[in-house]
Amino acid sequence: MTTATDGFELQDRDLEILRTLFESRVMTTFHIALMYFRGSGEAVKKRLQKLKAEGLVGERERRVNEPSLLFLTPKAIEMLRKNGKLTDYPQISPASLAKRTSVSDLTIRHELEVMAVKAALYAGVSHAPDLSIEEFSTWPLLYQFKVSHWIHGGPPKTVKPDGFIRVKEIESENSSWEHTFFF
Repeated sequence: MTTATDGFELQDRDLEILRTLFESRVMTTFHIALMYFRGSGEAVKKRLQKLKAEGLVGERERRVNEPSLLFLTPKAIEMLRKNGKLTDYPQISPASLAKRTSVSDLTIRHELEVMAVKAALYAGVSHAPDLSIEEFSTWPLLYQFKVSHWIHGGPPKTVKPDGFIRVKEIESENSSWEHTFFF
């Protein structure tokens, strides 16, 4: 654990939540509950109140009937850097961060759909003792690749998947499999 400010203890789970917010741009309380609190709405609300009070998580304006849309603050990015949680990502300036969180409603809708898939997968795997999610990244630039155009032999196209998933399946004490997916 790391002390952020006056007695607030930043837990390892907090750092994972913040790193996921860094990748995804936005998440809802429900996504975080499924992924990090085994679906407990009360537990996630209490922890998010502390993260918001510390200035690590912000909330986009919304209508009363819409879910809370959470985003990462510059202070949280600095905390993630200090704790070595951003070494696999490109450097991002405060201006770029502001641009990443100020996106259109269409982009927000897409990001929330991607997070719904991620949260559902985490929730499902949590009930399968022989499965674990080893990696689930939603940062397209980390996993982009080129493919040849198969119809007319045109120039290669860059594919930027919405996510990369690596799931470990334990078959026995001495045997396991890794399954990888793009979506």
